[in-house]
Amino acid sequence: MDDARRAAAVEQALPYIEKVVELLGYPPAAAKIYAYMLVRGGPVTVAELARATGLGRSTVAANIKLLEHDGLVYSVKRGRQRLYYLGSRLPQVLIRSARLLRDYMLQLLEAVERLRGQSPEIEAFYREAKILVEAVEKAIEVYEEVLTRRLGSPGGW
Repeated sequence: MDDARRAAAVEQALPYIEKVVELLGYPPAAAKIYAYMLVRGGPVTVAELARATGLGRSTVAANIKLLEHDGLVYSVKRGRQRLYYLGSRLPQVLIRSARLLRDYMLQLLEAVERLRGQSPEIEAFYREAKILVEAVEKAIEVYEEVLTRRLGSPGGW
């Protein structure tokens, strides 16, 4: 792929990557940093991230720490510079987010269950929410199975 086509593809992909990272619970600045690192590849510095994303250095530093804490990014000190690389903990973050969604949905089901029988709309909502919980549980199970087959035991991913 030539440079112009790659640049166009990157520009098209960035907003979607950012949105997914935000949906995983990260602030918009962290999502922007992660998306840039993903499409850029290779190590980056805080200064480069600030230039590329338009964020201030202190904002980049604070958000990179958040990503580093969760294993989405790791750093290596080289001389006077600290270089940041993409980490390998995305599968755990995805599973954690899916479990969190499932847990919230289960709490919602408990609350709505007390209202069942009061209207056809509540009954329909309850049935659909229950289906969604089952689908999320199945998705978690399948994703864990695929990861285990590809990467070994959960400790390996």
